[in-house]
Amino acid sequence: MNKFIQTKYKNLINDYTIIYVRVEHLYDGKQPTAKIRLSNDHAITIKISKSIGLKLKDYLYSSSLVGIEGKAKYSIKNFKLLDFTIERIVENESLPLTKIFKDLRDIVGDHFDGKDINDLLLNN
Repeated sequence: MNKFIQTKYKNLINDYTIIYVRVEHLYDGKQPTAKIRLSNDHAITIKISKSIGLKLKDYLYSSSLVGIEGKAKYSIKNFKLLDFTIERIVENESLPLTKIFKDLRDIVGDHFDGKDINDLLLNN
């Protein structure tokens, strides 16, 4: 879904994505903003809504990463994130182990049917 921006700001890519960041600062005011840091140590300050700010405060100064979903703007030269518009916070889901294994089975199909998992792990 990448789109090149056909405006006076050439060499930019728009994309809808989920990124995982650390929240370093939240600024309140007429236009609230958040300073976020990506895993590559690149930090940017972005505009946010008050409702998003209230959700991000739980991650402020935390070593935990938070998933944010929305519209990203990247430089085509170095793929550096230039701007991000948060549409929603990705909640950290804890799934039951049985659900995780069922989902995994749905992906790999019957490939491991009738095989002992210990033999597979020890012999490969």
